[in-house]
Amino acid sequence: MRDESDAFWCFVGLMDVMESNFHRDQNGMHSQLLSLSKLVHMLDPQLHNYLEKVECLNFFFCYRWILIIFKREFEYSKTMRLWDALWSRHLCAHFHLFVCVAVLQRHRNTIIHDQLELDALLRLVNDQSLKIDLDTALHDAEMLFRFAGEAGQQLLPGACLA
Repeated sequence: MRDESDAFWCFVGLMDVMESNFHRDQNGMHSQLLSLSKLVHMLDPQLHNYLEKVECLNFFFCYRWILIIFKREFEYSKTMRLWDALWSRHLCAHFHLFVCVAVLQRHRNTIIHDQLELDALLRLVNDQSLKIDLDTALHDAEMLFRFAGEAGQQLLPGACLA
């Protein structure tokens, strides 16, 4: 981007979208993590039950994904494509939470079978950097969104537009 004013206004738009992630009281992040827990409970009860058993229902292992909206998980061009898809709000304002569920479901067998606890879950999530297939994640997230329907949308911090 060559025009400094365009860069500034793009940054302002970015901060408008991500503002709640950076509140001092962390309320925005906590509400998203709680919604993620509720979505996993609805969409994958077995995984949710396992995470409850190992006391990981706070979903802090997904904190980075949500805080910076998968910025470190993809190369630059794919990150821009993901953000474009998310911030178009085509399906809903919190579609990134369905992306989180989709990625977790891709690893659910490992999580449950290998009995991963918080440290190992953090390692697994961090190891996904540059390994997630964006097309698959978006496809799976859309299928989960459609499967969850209105009931799933009610679990999100804000109303989704269908």
